[in-house]
Amino acid sequence: MSLNEYIEAVKTAVQKLDDYNLSESIESQSDVRKDQTAVLHIKVILIDKSELYVREYLDGRDRVTKVSYSYQYQADDKSLLFRYDNSQHKPLLGFEEHKHQRDGSIIPNPMPSIEAIIDEIMDLFG
Repeated sequence: MSLNEYIEAVKTAVQKLDDYNLSESIESQSDVRKDQTAVLHIKVILIDKSELYVREYLDGRDRVTKVSYSYQYQADDKSLLFRYDNSQHKPLLGFEEHKHQRDGSIIPNPMPSIEAIIDEIMDLFG
């Protein structure tokens, strides 16, 4: 799969929120570079004014690899509902991939698929 194909697959997964009439707007930006790396940013405003932010830095030289990622979902008042990322913390957490939870705790969590993120948000809508 090429970087462009991967980016389109992510956009298609996020589009599910619109297909279920849960989004007010979806904005996406991607920058595929000549060295076969890319940056992808997506912002979704949902009907309850909550927001999803997707950020991925991708390396597509051999196969598409997520070098870094962040999937943040926040309430209309900007309070965190959840965030998955692989950012390094200081002090170190003892694990790379993790989930920030609503209560402020951080737990180890493998990188989820974008489809799993969308399903988690849809589950919160009931």
